[in-house]
Amino acid sequence: MGFKVGQKVVYPNHGIGTIEQIEQ
Repeated sequence: MGFKVGQKVVYPNHGIGTIEQIEQ
């Protein structure tokens, strides 16, 4: 899965989170 820096993603078990680092 690829995400952009600062992109908001919805985690099934964590709710809504913001991607700060691509590798993490």
